[in-house]
Amino acid sequence: MAGYYVATTPIDSGQLRRHLATRLPEHLVPTHLIAIPAVPLNANGKVDRSALPAPVNARHHATGPAAVDNAIGQQVTEALGLKPAADAASELPNALAWTTGAALVLARTLSLPARVALNAVDRSPRLGELCVHTAEARRLHHAAAPTAPEGEVN
Repeated sequence: MAGYYVATTPIDSGQLRRHLATRLPEHLVPTHLIAIPAVPLNANGKVDRSALPAPVNARHHATGPAAVDNAIGQQVTEALGLKPAADAASELPNALAWTTGAALVLARTLSLPARVALNAVDRSPRLGELCVHTAEARRLHHAAAPTAPEGEVN
């Protein structure tokens, strides 16, 4: 995940990351922090994500057909009642009711906290991105989950 910031004076990205780690859950602390001169806005006054610079040395996540065709992608499309052969570039509805409903369905289906699923849905304007963000959220959540002592079951 990338975080963008505008600063009037130079800021050490390591120090900023440590500061964010004291205030945010671990899965929300950006792995890449990028200083930008100004936040790009679209005609509606919202952040123009396509105009933001890509993180340097960031891992490339597939958001094309491969993101939808994997196991998580299939679970996402099935849980949300989307066409199994839906195009990864398909725009998702931008209504609050759909976003909230989708997050709750994904949380239940994939055993995620609702806030984690809502974050994945909210960050994803397209189906391929939703599949990638959901898989990433699931991986991070389950990696951070406490394990039971030997002989006990969670």
